[in-house]
Amino acid sequence: MRAVSTFAENKGEGVVGPPELSVVVPIFNEEETLELLVERLHQALVVVDGGYELIFVDDGSNDRSVEIIRRLHDENPSVKL
Repeated sequence: MRAVSTFAENKGEGVVGPPELSVVVPIFNEEETLELLVERLHQALVVVDGGYELIFVDDGSNDRSVEIIRRLHDENPSVKL
C-alpha cells in the first residue's frame, strides 16, 4: 500500500503549510478496510492543489482500527486520528 502524500511530496516544496482540504472519516470496526480506503482516498485527492489531510474519527471501535490508523500516521503524518 502506498501511503498518503503530503503537500510537499506532491508539489516538491520544502515547507508544508496547512492543507487546502481536510477529509473527516468516521470509523467503527473498520480494520479490514482501512488500508484500501486510505489508498483510494489518496488516488482521488492527489490532484488537490494545496494538499490534504485525512482525519479519522473512531466511534468506539473494539477491533484494531485505532492501531492501524496510528501505524498509517507513523508512515505519513497526513493521516490523523
